[in-house]
Parts: sequence; structure tokens; C-alpha cells
Amino acid sequence: MPASVDMVLWEGDSIRTHAGANLILQLSDGTQLIVAENTNISIAKLAEDPQTGARTSRLILLWGKMRSLVSAGHQAKGSSYTIETPNAFTDIQFSQPDSEVLYDPGTSTTTVMPHKFDVIVTNRVTNDTVRIPEGFIGIIQEREIQKLARTIPFTTGSMEIDPVAQYRLHSLAMILREFPDQVIILEGHTDSVGPDKTNQRLGQERAEAVKTYLVQKEGFDPDRIKTISYGAEQPLASNDTEIGRSRNRRVTVSRDL
Repeated sequence: MPASVDMVLWEGDSIRTHAGANLILQLSDGTQLIVAENTNISIAKLAEDPQTGARTSRLILLWGKMRSLVSAGHQAKGSSYTIETPNAFTDIQFSQPDSEVLYDPGTSTTTVMPHKFDVIVTNRVTNDTVRIPEGFIGIIQEREIQKLARTIPFTTGSMEIDPVAQYRLHSLAMILREFPDQVIILEGHTDSVGPDKTNQRLGQERAEAVKTYLVQKEGFDPDRIKTISYGAEQPLASNDTEIGRSRNRRVTVSRDL
């Protein structure tokens, strides 16, 4: 049946979107699914243990793109949330609430992008399992799982695209070209050294530097790229050590589903 406002999905339901149709849907446990156009999803299992409160959810992504915002109900011990594609399992554990999964049947490729914390990916052909950290993209093809960093590092006070950053951007560009209709979002970040106003400006300058590189070196349309600065507001690690500060000086590359 056609989707409608306030519709709640249950075990056994399927969702299929067509060109130009993007949906935000809610499962019976409160989990939200952001479903892109030209996508087919089936809800294979939604269960709750009445004694422990642990929830088990299993979705099957046959093709297309989806993002899951897993509900607080999955935070009970023993809960699990799994997205299957024809060649991979993506395990989003109860403390890992936000992840994007894509499957392209034309190339038999699963792409996993965790937005918070890590996800566990299993290749269905080899049964190999790999943890994909936040800040990385997982690519599952045939008998291999690749991890690509989607954070671009910077040195203190700098917005220079160094050789490490160039290598990462070139690798990411090859993936981003596979989704020409999606907007690329560049989030600029800094460590906590210096005034907030200075860090806000530096974060924006870093995001703009990455945009310039993607446009001039990789041939992307500038209108497809958005930039934003968070300054020192969203650290990945403690700013009390140089190692932590080095992780926080970054631009994160993501896509607007």
C-alpha cells in the first residue's frame, strides 16, 4: 500500500521508493529510517525479549540507500540491529545509533558509513568481519572489505591540504562520483587551542580548502558541495593531549542522503 503520514512499520512490511520519492519512516520500536529514492527495503524481524527488554531488529536492503537512527529502545543489554544486503551484514550495536548503508546491485557493492561510533561489517561470501570506525567508509565487494578514511587531517593552525589529505580525498572522490545526485557536506573542525571565534573561522577555512581541492583537482561541481564549521565544538578525542588534538583538527566528508 502507499506510505502515509503517521504510518508505523512492523515485521514483514516492505518499503519501495521510486525516483524523486524520499521518505522518513518509523518502525514500531521508534527507530527512524531515512529512505532515499529508488530503494527497496524489507523488515525481516522486529522482536523484544519481555524479560530483559533486549530488542532484535533485522532489515534487508535489496537495493538503494538508507540511513538508520536507532531508537533508545535498543540500548538494553543484548539488543542488536542488523542491516543485510546481498553481500554483507552490517551490525549496528545498541550503543551505535546512526549509520548509513547503500547497496548497488549493478556492481554488487555495499557501502557503509557510520555517523556515530563504529559498526561491524561481515562479508557474506568469506564470513570475514571488520570493524568500520566512525570517520571511515566500509566498501564490501566480492571477497574483500575495504576501509577508507573520510576525515581529512590538518596540522596546528593550518588549512593546507598535505599529501596524506590528498591521498584520502582522491580515494573518497572515486566513491563520491558513484552518487552524482547527492550533496557532499564538508564539516570543518579544530582543536581547542585559541579563541572560539578564531577556531570557528579556521574550521570554515579548512572546509573551504577541501571544497577547492575537490573542485579544482577532482572535477566536482562546486554547487554540489556544502561547507560548515563547528570549530572546537565537536571533538573526537580529548584536547588534553597532542594525540587527541591532532584527531580533532579535521574536515569530515559526508553526504546528504
